[in-house]
Amino acid sequence: MVVYTLSASILWGGDATSKSTIGDATSKSTITTSITNMNVGLINSGISNITFNLVYTDIVNYVETDNFQTDLVSLRSSTDGI
Repeated sequence: MVVYTLSASILWGGDATSKSTIGDATSKSTITTSITNMNVGLINSGISNITFNLVYTDIVNYVETDNFQTDLVSLRSSTDGI
């Protein structure tokens, strides 16, 4: 599962419109390519018993704080509205 913010979508080449067709397609393509690259890296490293599968991806309505720990806590919390 991969969730991403509007800022990430823009960074990957999407536009500033949340859930836009182009931004959403660009983000999903970037994420899918990353999963493929992880799997190729595992195979190239001789690790053949692990495979990453993308089961879900979507944009979340969240503005990053630039503090990884704060953002991780917010993502994991069920009481912050995300």
